[in-house]
Amino acid sequence: KDKNKSRLLPNFSQKFPQIMQELSENENYGLFETIATVLELQEKSFESVSDKSLEFHGNGGLKIDANFSDEGFDYVSFLGSIMSFKLANTDEHYLAYSIFEALGDMAIQTLLQLKVRFKVENVVMMGDMFENSVLYSRILSKFTTSNPYFSKGFALDD
Repeated sequence: KDKNKSRLLPNFSQKFPQIMQELSENENYGLFETIATVLELQEKSFESVSDKSLEFHGNGGLKIDANFSDEGFDYVSFLGSIMSFKLANTDEHYLAYSIFEALGDMAIQTLLQLKVRFKVENVVMMGDMFENSVLYSRILSKFTTSNPYFSKGFALDD
């Protein structure tokens, strides 16, 4: 697996030099700007990736690495997974859908750990990301044993 990881960037750079050039010219891109660039979306934003995810009308996404390491969220593995699927010519809408599913699964795992460790009974989730129906539905369907509340009238990011 490490051998595959070491080949990922050179292979991706060879197949998508324009993407790599844009990323190197825009080192201040955030996560979703970077993802939008890898997916070759016109607008570089959370909204464009979210909109693209809603174009997929199937069931079940790809397995994208969305894990934590000792230092926090493992962005390298997350973006590496996305780049690997892009190299395999995965449709952008399917890949965007899978990204939000993976983020939902990561949130569920984190919440389950908090529930066990701190005996949490109720959870309030808020923020613009939960407007994405893929993420929202994933958490709601897989986290049914607890009581997740999604705040519609109370936001911290406004």
